[in-house]
Amino acid sequence: MTQGQAARLFGGGPVAFTKYENDDVAQAESMDNLLRLVRRSADVFWLLAEEKAMTAALTKHMTSEPSVATHLLGK
Repeated sequence: MTQGQAARLFGGGPVAFTKYENDDVAQAESMDNLLRLVRRSADVFWLLAEEKAMTAALTKHMTSEPSVATHLLGK
């Protein structure tokens, strides 16, 4: 998943996930809770993706980048 896709799926600005990854800022508690929930439940991830009309793009990206699915979904 790209940082842009993460921003679109979870919210936040276009560079929010870059800042989180670089420890430039801490994510809000609400974002932290959402990411923890998504990591615990692939169903929640895909429901959110469906709501944002991102299922096809994320399916394609996840199958080409299995490490992303492993990291995000804990598989």
